[in-house]
Amino acid sequence: MRTAIILLLAWLVPAAAAGQAPADRSERAPKRFSFVMAGGVPLNGPADGLAEQLSRGGFGDTSPGGCFLFFCLDPTAHPSRHDPDLAASLTARFALRPGLTIAAGTALGSLGGADGYREPVADTCEFLCFGDHANSTWEHRTWWAGAFWKPRPWLRVGGGPAWHQLEEASGDPDISRIGLTGEAGVETGVDRRLFLDLALRGYFIPSTDVDHGEITLRPDWSNVTVLVGLGVRL
Repeated sequence: MRTAIILLLAWLVPAAAAGQAPADRSERAPKRFSFVMAGGVPLNGPADGLAEQLSRGGFGDTSPGGCFLFFCLDPTAHPSRHDPDLAASLTARFALRPGLTIAAGTALGSLGGADGYREPVADTCEFLCFGDHANSTWEHRTWWAGAFWKPRPWLRVGGGPAWHQLEEASGDPDISRIGLTGEAGVETGVDRRLFLDLALRGYFIPSTDVDHGEITLRPDWSNVTVLVGLGVRL
């Protein structure tokens, strides 16, 4: 997933340069259909809440270090947080009229999370003991549709229903939730074929309990993501 996001971001730079040519003003028919490819990063994620839950559940111990051949690990304090990573988005829009646009799109990204460690109980050890680990780090894929009100040609506000697919970094479990998206955005070059787009998008994802064997956690997946993209009008 990260490779796909990096390739998308690399595509934006040369494409943006190509879009600086003036639009053909001799065209009378308005361009009502557009695509926007964007990349960005979530401003928040489930890391803080998960770290607090892990600590309350007894997974706040320090894991021991150690060496194997020429490879050594230092002791690690838990819970440890993992901040959100890159996000990517593809959106299709159609202008019904000057002040109203409908849209649909998909997005993916890393939401981050936390992991914890609990020391083994000494009384239960006969020879060799290992502590318990709990890792809850999440990625999401979203498919959404909605409508935007455009009080100005360059400004939009709106949103709609969404299907959110949540997956732990380990690949299990895989959870689907019905939620919402909301977005406020601006774009440059309203009379150009290629344009730059800036959006602040919120993903509202209902929480649910997730069993991690030794502990049950409830991640707060809802987040706000900043997206910068390049659009094309057709």
